[in-house]
Amino acid sequence: MRIYICATAIIIAGFLVHSNLMAQDVKYSERKADLMKYFTEFITWPHEENIDVFKIKVFGDQYFYKYLKYLYADIKIKGKVTEIEYVDSPEGVLDCEVLFIASVHEELVEEIFGVVKGKPILTVGDSAGYAQKGALFNFYHQNQKVLFEMNYNVYKESPLKINSRLLDVAKIIN
Repeated sequence: MRIYICATAIIIAGFLVHSNLMAQDVKYSERKADLMKYFTEFITWPHEENIDVFKIKVFGDQYFYKYLKYLYADIKIKGKVTEIEYVDSPEGVLDCEVLFIASVHEELVEEIFGVVKGKPILTVGDSAGYAQKGALFNFYHQNQKVLFEMNYNVYKESPLKINSRLLDVAKIIN
């Protein structure tokens, strides 16, 4: 009987920890998705008046891709229909307004940032050091919050225009 109670307690504890981690992942994904939408409200693309569809591409995180696809299904950005696409090669990262890059191999990260450098693409990273490597914005966690940093040098080389209110809330790095 004791073994049964101990085994049941271990299973329940494991389930609660797993459920808590899943809820935390959903919370973080929701916050990142909200921040990405927030970014678009304070950024101007040089070609935004000439596009019919606002494209967001996700590289390296199929879970977040599916979450964005579900969350943005009926949302318009800049008055445009929003299209979410998953890409798995550096060649596929162009032809979008926003590129979200999750944790991927170092060589791929460098290649991706090389491909998009100077292009009117908002790059949003989700891994430590991505802002230093070339992402315009990068998410990081602090005290169970999702925050973001901005690489000011990448911004200076970008044709994107960012409203100063967004700059005020970002952690600026060079």
